[in-house]
Amino acid sequence: MNNQNPSREGVRRKMNKGINEILVPNLTFESVPVDEIWQAVRQAGALVVQEDGTEWGGILVGNDSDANFEVVHSSFKKSFYLHLAWYKREGSGRYEIVCYVS
Repeated sequence: MNNQNPSREGVRRKMNKGINEILVPNLTFESVPVDEIWQAVRQAGALVVQEDGTEWGGILVGNDSDANFEVVHSSFKKSFYLHLAWYKREGSGRYEIVCYVS
């Protein structure tokens, strides 16, 4: 893959690989690892944004929910989308996380 003109699929795979490196070794988390996931997106040269195009800033609420986030990369007009779902286990109080970029 040429770093000057990355392929869309290559960028998506790089983001998902970085996310998997965070999530796969750990089965559960004390909190949703948003900062680490966003960093994996940044390392692929992309950015999670909110409706006005600025970098996403906010909090996630609820013990069981999901959210979709727009992800932009300067090499592509069309956005990617990051899906994040979390569930807080009753017994341990730890979170199970599912996250991927499409």
